[in-house]
Amino acid sequence: MSPTIEALILLHSKVSTLAENHQLTTRLVVPSNKVGCIIGEGGKVITEMRRRTGAEIRVYSKADKPKYLSFDEELVQVIYLAIPTPEIHILLL
Repeated sequence: MSPTIEALILLHSKVSTLAENHQLTTRLVVPSNKVGCIIGEGGKVITEMRRRTGAEIRVYSKADKPKYLSFDEELVQVIYLAIPTPEIHILLL
């Protein structure tokens, strides 16, 4: 395994929480100018990610995002079962 992938896996365990129902929640801070890459034209990319992974993916609205984020940052939340699919790993990496 490459050092980059190993570092990402270690980081993932630091930014995720496991609920009693075996769902993992990961919150990622994304630059505002990159959120469009996650959503895609007409929501096509995020819809396909949801379909392929079964994950609940939420991009917080400007009104709902935490106050600690700067004006040029967005919060993306991914919730999925603790038994991740290969697609989940690709999504989070």
